[in-house]
Amino acid sequence: MERYGFLDNVFNLLNNRQTNLIVTGVIAIVSIYITLTSLFDKNLIHPLTIDNETISMEETTIATLQEQTIWIAAQGYMYSVMSLFILWLFAMIAGKILGLLRLPPLLGMLLVGIAFRNFAFLDGLLSINPFWIMVLQKIAFGLILVRCGIGLDPVALRKSFCLIGTLGILSTTAEMIAILLAAYFLFEVNIKIAILFGFILAATSPAVTVPTMIEIQNKRLGVEKGVPTVVLASASIDNLYSITAFSVAAAVIFTRADDISYTLARTPIEIAVGALLGILAGLLLRHFPCFDMRHVHFYRSALLSLVSLAFLFGTLAIHCDIAGPIAIFFLSIVAAIRWKIDNGKASQPEEKFFKLAWELVFLPFLFALIGLEFVFAELSWSIILVGLAIMCIGIALSWSIILVGLAIMCIGIAVRIIATFIMVSCTNLNIKEQLFVSLSYIPKATVQAALAPLMIQYGAHVLEFETDAKLVVSTCVVSILLTATIGQLIIQLLAPCLLRSSQVKPVPVLNFDTSYIASNNDNRLHLRIGPLTPNGDGVQAEPIPEPLTYKEMNEASYEQERESRLEQLRTTLQKRTYLYEQHDKRF
Repeated sequence: MERYGFLDNVFNLLNNRQTNLIVTGVIAIVSIYITLTSLFDKNLIHPLTIDNETISMEETTIATLQEQTIWIAAQGYMYSVMSLFILWLFAMIAGKILGLLRLPPLLGMLLVGIAFRNFAFLDGLLSINPFWIMVLQKIAFGLILVRCGIGLDPVALRKSFCLIGTLGILSTTAEMIAILLAAYFLFEVNIKIAILFGFILAATSPAVTVPTMIEIQNKRLGVEKGVPTVVLASASIDNLYSITAFSVAAAVIFTRADDISYTLARTPIEIAVGALLGILAGLLLRHFPCFDMRHVHFYRSALLSLVSLAFLFGTLAIHCDIAGPIAIFFLSIVAAIRWKIDNGKASQPEEKFFKLAWELVFLPFLFALIGLEFVFAELSWSIILVGLAIMCIGIALSWSIILVGLAIMCIGIAVRIIATFIMVSCTNLNIKEQLFVSLSYIPKATVQAALAPLMIQYGAHVLEFETDAKLVVSTCVVSILLTATIGQLIIQLLAPCLLRSSQVKPVPVLNFDTSYIASNNDNRLHLRIGPLTPNGDGVQAEPIPEPLTYKEMNEASYEQERESRLEQLRTTLQKRTYLYEQHDKRF
């Protein structure tokens, strides 16, 4: 019942679902903000400012040098926590605003990081410990692998294994080689950095592709031939292949010359050990916790998170960087195969858990932190503007850092589109569907944001790589700004034009108000009911039943149709159960 009047309108506004959600979020954020500022003894209005008087008073009360060192370190951690919270808050707000504009939210999060680094009134406001930056980026990196593994559809993978593998590996390799050759021969990038550049820039962004393809799938566009499923599965293979290849290449490239033979011999062993550990851990998580336990989906999500973190940071601690990502992926996919069939909800609760963790925590952190690495002062804007003008009239390209990256990126994307189109031309897809699949791999974002910071770390240790490493990071940022938005718009606009819509036939629902028996004449059965009369042998005759009403006829017809459908479902379920049992016996 709606209310009227000013106060009633206010109550109706607050009871609105969207308004209620916004107010709930504001209450939670304000509560966290007050808690952090009070806990760390920060100014409520300007929590990121440093009170010199308070610092001097605290230092005078601390007696020993060791206590002063501990106090300064504690202040640094407090300041990092406040800075991360402020960065996360603004990144979430910017992401929500761009989401309302039908643009990728990660674009707004990236722009927040760029703003905090490059605007004069914001520059220097944040102070984040590099250790926490590394931890957040590593966790986000591991979360990408978990989502890739748990989101793979084994049925679709078996059905279109060759096509998915070809699109996920061969087309990515083609783009990587194109980027490598363009960077090395055309723009004189160091060959080692060019190899890593290729693996970083060739990966497709699941943060853009997955929600867009799910939206297309919900509209029933291209589902008859499984186009969205093929793109989603191949994008996961694409990400895994790029990340694994980058890890292997980085381990070999940044090894000392006298250790190169040892690294080459150790790399396949690390891959094999990582795969074995992941498979064993996945088999363990299939049975623990038990599938009929209360809150089993929560325990599974928590256990998968903890084991993945153990693999990720444990392998880093023993300097086996390659084994960790491999183990996480195999762990996720092996465990998820059983989770998808041993309960009614399949693995949807676990997928939702990791999706929320990604969208609410690690997505804003990952893209805002990579935005902090983009420094306008290191770019030559005059060269950029001149180069853009020359490029627009098609004469030449400027050799500025941005346009070099743009040129390399465009060459790689063009080769990827052509290679993908050639690969899918041998399938049963028509020319429009082939074009759509070829254009679906344009968006770049997630893997670039996860791997680009590693290039900064490598460049800091090797001076000859520093300039080229900055080129890689700048190109990754520009690729996110351009391809994430343009790629999503291309997919959304071309999907209705290039893909065939296949509508689901609705299940017949009987309407009791209208009879299915129709005729221009009166087709009702007219019977005259009279008293029972004895028949010829002196026995009472059976009473003549009353005629069925239209409602009773419809109910009987509906029940008959319902039983027929249920029998078909039971038969299908028995066949699937038998197939799953055979699959479990085989593996």
